[in-house]
Amino acid sequence: MIRRPWRYRHQLGVFFAALSMSAASGGCSCGDDNNTLNNPPGDDMTVGDDTGGGDDTGGGDDTGGGDDTGGGDDTGGMDMGGGDMGGLGAGEISGVRAVSSDAPAPLDATPSPDGATIYYIAISPDSSGGALYSVPASGGAPTVVAEGFTAPLNLVSSRDGTHIYVADAGQDDEMNNPTGGVIWDVTVAGGATAQLSATVGYQPRGLDVVGVGGEDTLYFTGTDPTTGNAGVFSMSPLGTTITTVASGAPIADPSGLAVASDGSVYVTDAVLDGQSGVLRIANGSTTTFVGPLRIGYPAGIALSQDESHLLVSGLDALANSAVVYRITVADQTTQQISMGIDQNSESAGVHRAHDTDQYAWANADSPGTVYLLGTTAAPIN
Repeated sequence: MIRRPWRYRHQLGVFFAALSMSAASGGCSCGDDNNTLNNPPGDDMTVGDDTGGGDDTGGGDDTGGGDDTGGGDDTGGMDMGGGDMGGLGAGEISGVRAVSSDAPAPLDATPSPDGATIYYIAISPDSSGGALYSVPASGGAPTVVAEGFTAPLNLVSSRDGTHIYVADAGQDDEMNNPTGGVIWDVTVAGGATAQLSATVGYQPRGLDVVGVGGEDTLYFTGTDPTTGNAGVFSMSPLGTTITTVASGAPIADPSGLAVASDGSVYVTDAVLDGQSGVLRIANGSTTTFVGPLRIGYPAGIALSQDESHLLVSGLDALANSAVVYRITVADQTTQQISMGIDQNSESAGVHRAHDTDQYAWANADSPGTVYLLGTTAAPIN
């Protein structure tokens, strides 16, 4: 019998509990009949020099980074998107904007490639399951793009912005046994949905998209339905063949992932050596990159556009409030950032826009808030 780790089952429990409460109260706070939610955005907050982190926490024993490249069997020369590279201040949060407040349990959010639109997953307006929403990055009333998901945990945009991929973990039965899960392909224009049939049964959790040979390659975390091992997998969204990037120990409860241009993969894991932290997969080897680190769940992770830093969703160990860790890839120096988000307690997904150094971050409380994070390299206008 394949059992999901406790933290994974807990977050699904949070989603379904919020779903039940929303249904009992007559549904979420929906707007007009045009499928919009009337959730005004909050004010922008500029982050000053003091980012609320205190001393740097450092990393684990394995420093990774630096000269070690590769990861997977064939990197294929990855294209990490257009636009200006991050440069000075990449991943250095300089401003925070709440683009959608009172969202019903948003577990993850991702920007469009240009950062103009934020997409997020949360409870559907009729409380029947999960839905995909969009909202302008400037704030405003979210619009339902697609519905019908069971337990959506993560999402990511295609590099051209025409598709959103949604990791739907499915629902456990009364014995906490997984029922399969699947990755959905949502066409942004019109909201048509289709299952990526090859992913059925993989219990998908985290997603990232990179370019290989001019085409999108979809990376995801989940569980191999044949072996029961947790791992990282990849596929073409247009294909039916899944490649195992890495599986088994030390990967135990993987969540978000971020793929570098050299093929290295960074993965948040909630049960890393009995705690939690970030793994690095490179040259066929999986090692601890940073840990222990108190991460959120589903724990988002994103690379800055110049790949010099990682942003990871986390929780302050003392205050139990939301933070974002900014980790320097070269030496694993870790800075804790909380300004503008520390009123939240369910730190969840984070993704970077493909073509700019701006990020979407979700707080999975119910109600929760979806944020746009600007950086010194790409400030919020």
